[in-house]
Amino acid sequence: MTSRTEDQRLEAVVDLIVQLASGDLDARGSTSPDRDTIDAVITGINLLAGELQALYQDLESRVRERTGQLEQAHEDLARMALLDPLTGLANRTLLAVRTSAALDLARPARTEGTDGTEGTDGTDGTEGTEGTDGTDGPGAPAGPAGDVPTGDRDAGPVRPPAGRGPRPPALLLVDLDEFKTINDNLGHGAGDAVLQEIAQRLSAVARPAETVARLGGDEFAVLAPDADDDAVLRLADRILSAVGVPIELRERTVATGASIGVRLGEPGLDAEILMRDADIAMYAAKAAGRGTVRVFRPEMQHRMLRRLQASSDLARAVADGEFRLAFQPVVDLATHRVVGAEALVRWQHPERGLLQPEEFIGLAEECGRIGEVGEWVLRESLTQLARWPDLLAALPHFRLHVNVSAVEVGRVRFDERVLEELAAAGVEPSRVVLEVAETALLHDDGQATRALARLRGSGVGVGIDDFGTGFSSLSYLRRLPIDTVKLDRSLTAGLDSDPDQRPFLAAVLQVIKAAQLGVIAEGIETRRHWQVLRDLGCDRGQGYWLGRPVDAERFRATVGVTRSVPPAVDGASAPSLPTRDLAGPLS
Repeated sequence: MTSRTEDQRLEAVVDLIVQLASGDLDARGSTSPDRDTIDAVITGINLLAGELQALYQDLESRVRERTGQLEQAHEDLARMALLDPLTGLANRTLLAVRTSAALDLARPARTEGTDGTEGTDGTDGTEGTEGTDGTDGPGAPAGPAGDVPTGDRDAGPVRPPAGRGPRPPALLLVDLDEFKTINDNLGHGAGDAVLQEIAQRLSAVARPAETVARLGGDEFAVLAPDADDDAVLRLADRILSAVGVPIELRERTVATGASIGVRLGEPGLDAEILMRDADIAMYAAKAAGRGTVRVFRPEMQHRMLRRLQASSDLARAVADGEFRLAFQPVVDLATHRVVGAEALVRWQHPERGLLQPEEFIGLAEECGRIGEVGEWVLRESLTQLARWPDLLAALPHFRLHVNVSAVEVGRVRFDERVLEELAAAGVEPSRVVLEVAETALLHDDGQATRALARLRGSGVGVGIDDFGTGFSSLSYLRRLPIDTVKLDRSLTAGLDSDPDQRPFLAAVLQVIKAAQLGVIAEGIETRRHWQVLRDLGCDRGQGYWLGRPVDAERFRATVGVTRSVPPAVDGASAPSLPTRDLAGPLS
């Protein structure tokens, strides 16, 4: 072999090495028939290239596998971050993303005119076809590309009809009725099954353009982009119908329902306001009863703000001692002797003056402060009763009547707390009667009744207040652990104008007497009231004709001396009780 040929072969070897170094692992060198040293080098290079190629392919395979794992992990993380794990629906975060996107798309685009001035593109959303009823509906807005998983719904970007931009989105908040009852009685597994079924039903009635989300607990939301108002209300009706169908669970059928708050689309809203207003409307729907829809109105927010202010004021009133007690005598109608008193709460408001119960008790119930007010009333009543040892000695059968709310009676350990307060004040249980509104026990699950029974067993009197305002019957009265019934003032007031009221009242008293219960009549304002009730066999009564509510000092000073209330002339309070009236109109 000539030197020239060897040089050419060596150059070929160098070229092969350059190819391999540049990444061409498929390159191979050719050997000659001579099988000389150069051929041995080429063979070694080819073997090395093959090994490198195998290693590279293995590395590529491993990189692809790891990349796939990372992509799956990213998708799983995104799904965990943006989808509800129980139902697979969008969660609160994804709903916020899509709400913001829908609001952005609904804002008129700013354009620059030929004269250099700015304006809008003229798409005010007042024309065009419906979107959310599905007849011509565009897709729901999604988040940035690649950032939002699409497993919850196949939601594409909004594409409004030509000639107008998309209308502002509407938001519906759906709160399940009685879900807590299902969850508490059938278990969390059954509760989860109900939530999953409801999620499927909501997804079935919603259009592809709409986002169905679970916000947490038993609260869902539906975002309707490019929303026509009538179509949104039809959607709410479809949701009510779908949710109202009973659900079959483990050989048990459970009834469900929903309260829906709607915030219709309106230019200029942001996502936070849209959610806030829908939430306010939802609470209005819950307050109106089960299975109702309420559309947000500005006055709803005003009421909510007033309620928040009232809640703050009530908390301050408890802390700062702004409440006052007045005491109205309970009188034996046959002998006119005072046999007890009712403690009535008033609020000495720093700006509005003395407020009667009807001006704040309802607000206290609405904003969740009634328990705090009730605890103060009970504690202060017992404290005051303990300050009347001379009165109690003079009136051995005297009992103080204290109103307690359904919220208080329904609390765990209510009976224990009452007994603790009695012990702390040093008051005998037999000196106190707890009065519960008749309507408060109509839907009792048994806890309140058991607590009252334990208290009665400890010597505390238990009475039904405002009897005649609910749907009571003899069998109902006999089931309750009570010893006293207080007739609502409306039954007494009817004696003045309705000739049929006397026989009706006689029948009511007969029912109560048949249940072997004591009876007290409220609202005795005239001599006729007193005479009729006395003649019908009513045991005791209270009202302006017998004595007005007064402060503790005046009550003790007067009743402790007279021990009885002589009849008064019509239109005046009993002369044995004060001319100074702390309370004004009765509660």
